Amino acid sequence: MKNHWRIDKSLTEIYNKIDNEALDGVLRPIVFIIASNRKFDLKGFEESLNNSLSGSKLTDTTNLLHLFIGHKSFIPSKNMSKFLSVKRFEMGTKYGKSDDIGCIREFQSNMAREACEMLENPILIIMDDDLRFKSLFLENKQVKLGYPYSYVHEIYNFHDNYQCDVALGGVTGSPPLPATSCMRTFLQDFLSSGVPDKNSKIWHEPDYYYDLSETRINWDTWPIVQKPNSDRNNANYFLNQMFFTCSRNRPLILTELPSRKTPSETVIRGGNTVIYNPKYITTIEHPKLPRRGDSIWAVLALEKGAKILKFSAPLYHDRGNGAYQHSSLRKRMSDDLFGASLQRAMLQNLEDFENILEKRSEKQLSIIRDCLRLITLADETYPKKHGEIGTLWGLPKKERNEFLKRARGSLTSLRNHMIKYTLDIEEKVNYGTILVKSLRYDLAKVMIK
Repeated sequence: MKNHWRIDKSLTEIYNKIDNEALDGVLRPIVFIIASNRKFDLKGFEESLNNSLSGSKLTDTTNLLHLFIGHKSFIPSKNMSKFLSVKRFEMGTKYGKSDDIGCIREFQSNMAREACEMLENPILIIMDDDLRFKSLFLENKQVKLGYPYSYVHEIYNFHDNYQCDVALGGVTGSPPLPATSCMRTFLQDFLSSGVPDKNSKIWHEPDYYYDLSETRINWDTWPIVQKPNSDRNNANYFLNQMFFTCSRNRPLILTELPSRKTPSETVIRGGNTVIYNPKYITTIEHPKLPRRGDSIWAVLALEKGAKILKFSAPLYHDRGNGAYQHSSLRKRMSDDLFGASLQRAMLQNLEDFENILEKRSEKQLSIIRDCLRLITLADETYPKKHGEIGTLWGLPKKERNEFLKRARGSLTSLRNHMIKYTLDIEEKVNYGTILVKSLRYDLAKVMIK
C-alpha cells in the first residue's frame, strides 16, 4: 500500500477516468454535511481534502464539491480552496447539547434538505466534525498515516460498481465507541510486561479492541504498537486512553484498498455515511436518541426498502487528548448500551429487547468488575526493574501510583452507576418499546420512490 495514491498506477488509472468525467460536467455534486457545537477546524478539513486530492483534476472543478457546516456559537474562518464551496448554517438552542450525537444528526438532516433544494441530485456525505480524509495503514508491519486512496474518487467509483441507496463507512484511528467498551482490552495490554512479536495478522481479527464483542475470538495480549515520547509517559496520557479515546495501541487500520473489497450489507452507521438516494435522509426523521440513533435510522431505512451496503473507504478519526468526567463517562456508557440493544432488538424481535439489554448490561458490569480486579492485582505487584515504555511498568513510580488510584476511582464510579442501571431495566425497556412503535408508525406514512 502506497503512502499516496498518486504513485499507485492501478489507482491513478481509475481516478483519471473519474477526473475526465468531472471536467465534462457529468458527475453528481458531492455535499459534505457537518454539524458541530464545538470549534470546527475548517483549515484542517481543507488541508486534508487538498492533500487527498493532490494530483487530481478535481481541484480544477467548480460547483462539484460542497461543504455545509452547521455551527452553534462560532463562524468558521474563510475557506481557502477555490474548488470547495462552503455554506454556513447557525444551529439554534435546540441543538445545544455538546455530547448528544442525536441532536447533531437531526441538524444534519435539516442541512441535507437544504442541499437538495440548492443542488441538483447531490450525493450527501454525513460526517462527524473530527474526521479527515487520510487513513492509517500497514507498511512493513508498522502503522503509517497517509493517503493510500482518494475518498472522493472512491465515492464515485463505488457508485459505478455497486447499486445502492446508502453506503455506510467506517473509520481508521480511534474506534468511534465510548471508551468504557474498550477498557478491559486496554488494561490487558497496559498491565503486561510487553509482547515482543509483532504479527501483522492481528489487524485482521474482528473487533480486536471491543470488550462487548460477540464475534471476537482472539483475546491475547498485543505487543506495544505505539510508545509515547518521554514527556507523555505519564498517568494522564494513559488515563485518557482508558476513559476517553480508547487504546492507541489498538487503532483501526486499513488492511486492503477500498477498490479491492467487495461490500457486504450492514446497518452499523457512524459519522461516515454516503447517501446516494437523498430521499432516505430527507424523508425519514432521525430517531431522538443520544447514541446509536444513526444505526437505528439505518434500520428504518432498510425497513422502508433502502439498499444499504458497507462503504469500504474509511475516514481518519483521532479524538486527541480531551478531558473526561465521571458524569460523561456514565452517560455515554448507558446511552450506548441502550441504543445498541434497541438496534439489535429491532433487527431480531422487539419482544427480545429486555433480554438483550439485560445481558448487555450484565456483561458491561462484569467487565468493570474485572477491570477493578486487574487494578488491584497491579497495585499489589512490585516489578523488579523498569518495564517497557507503553506499559504501566514503564511509568515512573509516582505516575504509576497516580494511574492506579485514579483508574480505581473512575471504575468504582462506573460500577456503582451500572448497579443502579440494572435495577431500572424495565422502565427503559418500556420507553424503548414505545419509541420503536412510534418510529415505525411514522415510517408507515413515508413514501419513498
